[in-house]
Amino acid sequence: MATPTTMVLGGSNLPDASEFKRKVGKSITQRRLANGSLHEVEVGSTKKVFTIVWNKITEAERDVIETKFASLQGGGTLSFTDVEGDVYTVANDEGQDEIEFDYFTSSGTLYYRATLRLSESS
Repeated sequence: MATPTTMVLGGSNLPDASEFKRKVGKSITQRRLANGSLHEVEVGSTKKVFTIVWNKITEAERDVIETKFASLQGGGTLSFTDVEGDVYTVANDEGQDEIEFDYFTSSGTLYYRATLRLSESS
């Protein structure tokens, strides 16, 4: 059994996740045709999608996640080390145009919950 590794995104350690999922699927790219319709083309390889869930993070940890998320906007990519220590180049997963932080208090301290989806960049 492997010991979990600290996840790293773009050179910054991420907080310990409450849940981490790795999904492997077909790598599909979409191209917009001249008539405006989308055409999907399957690329010969697979791609991974990572879902990271945090159920209790501090404001400082939230700020790190928010900063890294912002740097992925507009098609940016970053290096990502997963919990197994494997390194990937990732982008925001399709449809992850925003990240939402839900806040709650515990013993008078403010904490946050969030979910981030990253996809392996080809």
